[in-house]
Amino acid sequence: MKIRAVLCLFLLATIAPTFAQHAKRTPVKPVTVSVRTTKVTHGKPVTVAIRLAIRTGWHIFWKSAGDGGAPTTVRLTAPSGWKVGDLRFPVPEKVVDSSRVEFRYTREATVLCELIPSDSAKLPLTLTVAAEWLACGKDTLPGKVTINTRAGRSLLTPRELDRARKQLPDLYPGRYALNQIIPEIPMQAGPVMIIFPIDGRDAGDVTDIYVEPIPGYPIVYGKVSVFNAVAQIPVIRSSASGLPSGLRGIMIVGDRKHALEFNAEHVVPQ
Repeated sequence: MKIRAVLCLFLLATIAPTFAQHAKRTPVKPVTVSVRTTKVTHGKPVTVAIRLAIRTGWHIFWKSAGDGGAPTTVRLTAPSGWKVGDLRFPVPEKVVDSSRVEFRYTREATVLCELIPSDSAKLPLTLTVAAEWLACGKDTLPGKVTINTRAGRSLLTPRELDRARKQLPDLYPGRYALNQIIPEIPMQAGPVMIIFPIDGRDAGDVTDIYVEPIPGYPIVYGKVSVFNAVAQIPVIRSSASGLPSGLRGIMIVGDRKHALEFNAEHVVPQ
């Protein structure tokens, strides 16, 4: 049975993050969760926006902090009948300090996620969102929040949602004429290099790569490089590390940002 409900569904929850100190003025303002749609239909995605607004003089980090800091994590739980898609983070700012690299957000970070209703999905939609981050500025302050929310009034305008979408990396690799990239993974323990040969019409426009954490393979972000259409990612492999389940991140192609994703079947051990 298809679910069709014509409504204006606005979902909002705000709660102040808790810190061990500076409780009256936290680096991250109250976190908001918003869903806005005029129609909920079986199989049609509904976009959830989780917005972290950051006060002046502070910054938080991407899902990979780089060589310092700590990653921002977001977890979203939906009721039975709603499939939760990937949580998509905006493109961070890359900050280079000597040989260290950090991936930061200042001002705000809006994480988007699509929910897909099945035949068994029911309204009203209720969600649980848990977020955790490390804020750096005058001090270094960890923060976290758990939000339980249901249908309500949203402050996220269509223009703000459109702006948040434009801050995401592009999902469609074919647009950039990049051929299939096969990473080479040396399997010995110790310092090793993951190599991405890049081919295609736009290969010469690839200038950088932001890599998400690889379990069992700590990345030396300050030495990641792209030269002559080859990306090199230095990592430290432990003897217990198996084959990575996948490699994900953002590839910088000229002035465009392209979502990079490889599953384990694309990885070639050396």
